[in-house]
Amino acid sequence: MAKLSIHIVTFNSRQFIKYCLDSLFKSDFNDYQVFVIDNNSCDGGLDFIKENYLKEKKDKKLFLIQNKENKGFTGAHNQALNLTDSEFVLVLNPDTILESDFLTKMVGFMEKEKKVAAATGKMLKARLKDFELEQVEKTNLIDTTGLKALKSGRVLDRGEGEEDRDQYKSGQVFGVSGACAFYKRKALEEVKMKNGNSCEYFDEDFFAYKEDIDLSWRLRLFGWKVKYFSNAKSYHFRAGSSLKNRFKKPALIQKWSYRNNLWMLLKNSLFLCFMSRIFHVLWYEFCKKIYFLITRPILFFKTIISLLKKMKKMLKKRKYIMKNKKIDIDDICSWFNN
Repeated sequence: MAKLSIHIVTFNSRQFIKYCLDSLFKSDFNDYQVFVIDNNSCDGGLDFIKENYLKEKKDKKLFLIQNKENKGFTGAHNQALNLTDSEFVLVLNPDTILESDFLTKMVGFMEKEKKVAAATGKMLKARLKDFELEQVEKTNLIDTTGLKALKSGRVLDRGEGEEDRDQYKSGQVFGVSGACAFYKRKALEEVKMKNGNSCEYFDEDFFAYKEDIDLSWRLRLFGWKVKYFSNAKSYHFRAGSSLKNRFKKPALIQKWSYRNNLWMLLKNSLFLCFMSRIFHVLWYEFCKKIYFLITRPILFFKTIISLLKKMKKMLKKRKYIMKNKKIDIDDICSWFNN
């Protein structure tokens, strides 16, 4: 097994996958393997990958896993994690582009930082100017420099939308975005949770959304550090996550995001830390509930039912996390002062 395994989950990602794979195969780091896990796409992306990267065996580093159903971000990434045993893991979105020295820099960084479980580089925004002409614009606007937590329990991409002026220096962050997250296998094995014969690194009940925050939070509770490394650069095609764009999200995504955020708070919040900012949390959750109830009342009640159905299971997960946590309350509370 290679030192690094790169896991890319695709679902109708044909438009961007070429840029992602091409950037990986131009890397100056060679000790890696790429696993593309497809969640039953129907856009021709699989045929494109087979034709351009597998049919002629252009690169023996690439492995393709085809799912007959959509296992979600969490299920598909857990699938890959259970199949591999590399020292390091890069969870990568298909709409990302890495600089040629990204992998070399991140592996070197993680090898030196023994207490760091997860890390992220500087991710800037990219735009696809012309798909047919393959014109990609790499901007100087920040997509993420790590995740920051607010008193309300809301977690945001630090610096998103700002012009990059090297204002964010390398150092600790609350968490890392699942768009491009570098993990140490040793840490993942320590925080995983059993689910039958397999292991859950990402919480599969989440399916998609907030699972990266949930994992980062759990890693911190277990005593690991999470860091941002400014010297490693990548790009992301993701649309801006402004308040306006958030309101335009499809109903199912809103459901997952709202439900998973509450599950995440339930699983990971330390009681005294939560109580110290309870008014901030309650006000934020109240405003979200009102908006959700007014704009999509039927979906709101379906989300509440979905939330409650697995409440017992989430409490069981919380019990496991609280039993095994190693961090002091002051250490975790300090991340929720924004």
